[in-house]
Amino acid sequence: MQVLPEDTSPSDTATRQGDVQWLTDDDVQVLFAGLAEHPADWDPGRDTGRWSLAGAQSKVALFRGPDGRWGVPADSTPTTHILKPSIPGLRHHHLNEHLCLRAARLAGLPAAETEIITTGDLEILISRRYDRAQADGRWVRLHQEDLCQALAVHPSMKYQSDGGPGVADIAGLLRGLAGPDRLASTRRFFDALVFNVLIGATDAHAKNYSLLLGAASRAQLGPLYDVATVLPYGERYGHRSAMKIGDAWELDQVTRKDWTQVATKLGIPAEEARSRIATLRDAVPEAFHRAAAEPAVPEQLQRPAEQLAGLVASHVDGRRR
Repeated sequence: MQVLPEDTSPSDTATRQGDVQWLTDDDVQVLFAGLAEHPADWDPGRDTGRWSLAGAQSKVALFRGPDGRWGVPADSTPTTHILKPSIPGLRHHHLNEHLCLRAARLAGLPAAETEIITTGDLEILISRRYDRAQADGRWVRLHQEDLCQALAVHPSMKYQSDGGPGVADIAGLLRGLAGPDRLASTRRFFDALVFNVLIGATDAHAKNYSLLLGAASRAQLGPLYDVATVLPYGERYGHRSAMKIGDAWELDQVTRKDWTQVATKLGIPAEEARSRIATLRDAVPEAFHRAAAEPAVPEQLQRPAEQLAGLVASHVDGRRR
């Protein structure tokens, strides 16, 4: 650690960038196989809608070079991507997350960029780190805090039903942001809540939202990440939301009255809230179908992708009634 005057760059930042231990194809295969063979506990309890535990899904962070090679960075070189294998017991969960995030982007919501790669018999979800940027030819870290950190809540309490943050707590946090950041972040959070309810994403707890921190006390709600719908898994998991929507815990029971409560807490005019709900309700089904049809979806996953898109479209259509 170096303690430096304001506006002074660390002396070793430039000289110690680029130190990467590059992995061979065999190294990558062994690494991914190890992740797949030692998954974390991803079935903490049925009927809860919860996908994750503290420190849950097996994952690894690596540096990706301009030529696509993977490496382990050292010194001040940051990782650039997070890699997650498919989850045993949750069929096609990696595809699920990719489609949800891609559909969110297509529907106009900021979301992490993902892709699926195949190596041997393994399928890996690749997520580009949004808390990284290039400046003057160097990779730099952007500071972020998930909303449990921002609210000084222990990560074991990330679910509202466990005493964690709810909409009112997050609304209070966002009200403390600077004017332009406050408005943009509040609208972004409302859109995220609507999107998660529409698609049946039950695991949108406070650790799955983050603030990106900038200079001069600026902060803004970051892109969506770790989003997945419960719909492909039938009755195995319930539809209980990680965060209460108005008076409703069950996603299928959220009403206009509940959305009015949410909008009021966030300081969003009722008419604007209704307009955003209608816009997203119209956009989401087509966004999923477009995401499923993209060439980036591996051939062996195209049919499951189409099926998942159909499930989400039917679910959204059911919410019109």
